[in-house]
Amino acid sequence: MEADGADTADYSIGDLQLSPTHGVTVEISSTAASGADTIDGVTPIIVSDDGYGYRDRLFSIEKIKLTDHADTVLVGPDSDVLLKSLQEIDAGGNGSDEKTFLIFRRSTVR
Repeated sequence: MEADGADTADYSIGDLQLSPTHGVTVEISSTAASGADTIDGVTPIIVSDDGYGYRDRLFSIEKIKLTDHADTVLVGPDSDVLLKSLQEIDAGGNGSDEKTFLIFRRSTVR
């Protein structure tokens, strides 16, 4: 996929501007995706629960904004390729004014 700017998957504001009913689960692992999930050979980041009980596939996403609920981010040992475009996960305020940001830096583990 070509570079297409900075894209955000925002789960903090749900359908019809209503808050999700519970936290989301994001799986950053190539084993979370099936062959049917890929497009043009590209494996997506899988959101196995979008806060409403549904599943999403994220391609070429630079930022993920989570909910104010208890969210789960699972990062597999095979996540290098999936993390190439992802720059930030905004973990939300969890009901307070505090926010947690997870910033990803590219590095090689040997």
